[in-house]
Amino acid sequence: KLSVSITLNPPDKRVRDIDNSIKSLLDAMCQAGLFDDDSQVDKLLVERGVIVKGGLCKVNILIYE
Repeated sequence: KLSVSITLNPPDKRVRDIDNSIKSLLDAMCQAGLFDDDSQVDKLLVERGVIVKGGLCKVNILIYE
């Protein structure tokens, strides 16, 4: 079981839907070998962070039972 916490820091003040980034991000992490399948994710927290020049995405993955 995995708990994934994601903070999305946008590069500017434009309006963005944070949910649009989640599926592709989880798929990319799976393809990179961080976990076998995104069906392993039982907890998911996504939040918008402060504006960061160039944008930034912070991900924490916690394995729990």
